[in-house]
Amino acid sequence: MAAVLPALLVSAFLALSNLELRAIAHSPGHSHAAFTADFAKTWCVPNPSLSYETLQDITTYACNYVDCSAIYSGGPCFDPSNDLSHAAFAMNAYYQEQHDCFGGSGLIAISDPSYRNCYFVGREEMVSSTAALNTWCVAKPTVADSLLQLNIDFACSRVNCSVIEPGGECQLPDTIMKHMSVAMNLYYQSFGRTDLSCYFQSTGMVVIEDPSSGTCVYERVVLVADAVPASIKIKKGESGAFSATSIGLMVVWSITGCGLMAVAVNVMLWLWKTRSPVVGVPMHTLPEPLYSRPEPSAPPLPVLCLYYVLHSMED
Repeated sequence: MAAVLPALLVSAFLALSNLELRAIAHSPGHSHAAFTADFAKTWCVPNPSLSYETLQDITTYACNYVDCSAIYSGGPCFDPSNDLSHAAFAMNAYYQEQHDCFGGSGLIAISDPSYRNCYFVGREEMVSSTAALNTWCVAKPTVADSLLQLNIDFACSRVNCSVIEPGGECQLPDTIMKHMSVAMNLYYQSFGRTDLSCYFQSTGMVVIEDPSSGTCVYERVVLVADAVPASIKIKKGESGAFSATSIGLMVVWSITGCGLMAVAVNVMLWLWKTRSPVVGVPMHTLPEPLYSRPEPSAPPLPVLCLYYVLHSMED
């Protein structure tokens, strides 16, 4: 029973050290900086460069193994009735069951492609820090036709879209969905790679696989935030800078952790001092070395703080 109190205090200290980064991540000053877990929900969508024939072949193949009734007439995913949206549903359904995203024909997305009553099932998957920092923006395969040209016009009014113009590296295949994905990605890369810069009235989605194909290279801008250590995952498009509020929270948690550690050590030393060296045997009958022990002393508070800081860094 004597060891229960120190154990509880040490456990509380360890819990606080583990919660410190989470408190910083969710503090008001860090609305744009949060640490993420290794797992993320993922979906499989077709590469915008696929031909209509390839999309039809993939849909036919996938629907031999999964239930595709949702994309049949009357189903919740029938509209928009085009090859790209139907292939997207079939590919994702196959991916969720078979864990296969059709190689270079599919892209792993970390944005939900669901729309209206059409639900795309997602699954938790381990996402490496490298993959989390390599992101592109493409058009959702279910974008309404009325928004296709509007998105291109908006993006190209702010970035150079010469690559999708006649003679450009990304003109072919000459489909409006392919052109919109290229234009959206140019905008996304130019404006910080944030969730907002890939929003486009909920018609953009972030993928962690390069959609480049042939001569068409989807630009990717390297951000300063990409240089963070692999042990720290920062959400896409969010800044890694600490605000004044975050620094204040860090100091408060550090002082609290040091204080708890000091209390735990001193309680353990007090219990150690008050315990009888040998129960039931008179002290004067024992040889000198058995009951003459040096008095332990608590390590200085700076040492405890150093231990706490190092422990937090390891976490």
